[in-house]
Amino acid sequence: MASKNCSPDPLHLRRESLSKLAVHVNIASQLNAAVDAMRLAELSALEQALVFGEAGTKELIAHLTPAAGASSSSQMDKLRLLFIFTCMHPDKARLKVPQQQLLESCR
Repeated sequence: MASKNCSPDPLHLRRESLSKLAVHVNIASQLNAAVDAMRLAELSALEQALVFGEAGTKELIAHLTPAAGASSSSQMDKLRLLFIFTCMHPDKARLKVPQQQLLESCR
């Protein structure tokens, strides 16, 4: 009685690994689409610029105004930007721009 070879079929292993890879590629594609839709790269660049002093009031207001597409930013993103700005520029916490304008742009 000859013993059967118990080694896994290479074709089966290849298909299994390709199937797992396809799942990961699909997840990565969905995440990239969400990042693009939420404009997270632009938002994170502005946050970083605010923290390092490379951006100021002008850039913040430009991002928060509807003309700049602020409607695609969530209220939490806008609020986080305002908090970052206030923390980094406590002397400018009372902006010369009417605060009502900033509050309106956050809605």
